[in-house]
Amino acid sequence: MNEEDREVEKAYKYSLRYLGFRQRTRKEMNEYLIKKGFSSQVIENVLERLTSCGYLDDRQFAREWIISRAKRGNGSTKLMQELFYKGVDKRIIEEQLRECLCEEDEVYYAGILLEKKINKSGQYSEKDTKNSRMKQKNKLAFYLKSRGYSDVIVNKVLNEYFNHDL
Repeated sequence: MNEEDREVEKAYKYSLRYLGFRQRTRKEMNEYLIKKGFSSQVIENVLERLTSCGYLDDRQFAREWIISRAKRGNGSTKLMQELFYKGVDKRIIEEQLRECLCEEDEVYYAGILLEKKINKSGQYSEKDTKNSRMKQKNKLAFYLKSRGYSDVIVNKVLNEYFNHDL
């Protein structure tokens, strides 16, 4: 075994340990190995090996990220930004968003998030004036948008809540 082979094995072991915490994107793994001081050739060999073994799969990563983060109240805009930052190709992100998160799902998760926000704050009441209800609606819209929900989703959820519950 020559020096480069030993470096590849060392980098591979570091990679497996890093993957032990959670699944990673190709970009994340590349950056990790660079920080560990491995050469670009060693890194490329390790990335190819991890990919061929099924340990690195940006498509699977995106799918699992979308499903888990959407359930925690993150909208498609935020999910797209997070995945793009993690190095997932835009086409893969868009494909996985279409497959994993339909508009109905986003409305459902945004609705749950809205209910939690309203129940936690306890400041939204049926007796509020029309002006104060509009302010409340604007605050809630801002909150949902900050969580990555589109205007379409935000309007559907708020209209449903304010037309049925107040």
